[in-house]
Amino acid sequence: MARKPEWYVIQVRTGSERRMCDLIAKTVEVHNASAASEDAISLEECFSASFTTQKKIHGKYVEVERLLMPGYVVAVTSTPAQLAGVLRGIRVFCRLLAVGDRYIPLAGLERAWLEESTKANARLLPMSFGF
Repeated sequence: MARKPEWYVIQVRTGSERRMCDLIAKTVEVHNASAASEDAISLEECFSASFTTQKKIHGKYVEVERLLMPGYVVAVTSTPAQLAGVLRGIRVFCRLLAVGDRYIPLAGLERAWLEESTKANARLLPMSFGF
């Protein structure tokens, strides 16, 4: 029976989040192309969540996009141990967060909030206004 995909956090160098999402996805794709079906890595999505805000530039407010979790990306997978093994082969800093030898998924409330506030493949929180 296949495990249900969970959301796992990967630590990366700050400023490289979007490039790392692309690199991780391509590395998993290459691994899966050369691996037997039972060794395939499940990677449903890899993203770096952002939010929109306003910044005052030359006296005018301009909408800008900022990272929600600088230095981290989220991988949606049901095979965290295999994903961690592939990440160790990437020559750029990235590691799946764990406690001891156990990979811990994102907490249920945090995941639910992100899922509810954003859309798959567009993990962007819109700006909110208070009155």
